[in-house]
Amino acid sequence: MPIAATEIMRLATERFNAGDLDGFADLLDPDATITPDPSWPEPGPFEGREAVMEFVRGWVAPWESVRLELDELEERGGWVVSRCRWLTRGKASGAATVVPFTFLGAARGGHLAELRAFFDHDAALRSLD
Repeated sequence: MPIAATEIMRLATERFNAGDLDGFADLLDPDATITPDPSWPEPGPFEGREAVMEFVRGWVAPWESVRLELDELEERGGWVVSRCRWLTRGKASGAATVVPFTFLGAARGGHLAELRAFFDHDAALRSLD
């Protein structure tokens, strides 16, 4: 029986936070896509597991530490809404940041098939309409 979509998102967050990017990749559908926030420098979407992982590795590269603190996880119309905070510490500066962040995730066959990232939670919810 496939894993529930909310559980896949929870596992993905746990593996990401543990630095287990191979384990994170295992949760992705081979044809997975990720679309960053519209303000992100590389607009995407990035298509296919390898492209998604290249994006994720590029996303974490500038940071000495990066973590997603999960604040809320709920299903809405076939999507999982993952409201979190992105906690980072810069490699060069040592500066710490906390950025509110929302991921939308859709699962297929027990794997994450689509991820959309938003800095604005309300915009994330509007995109589901």
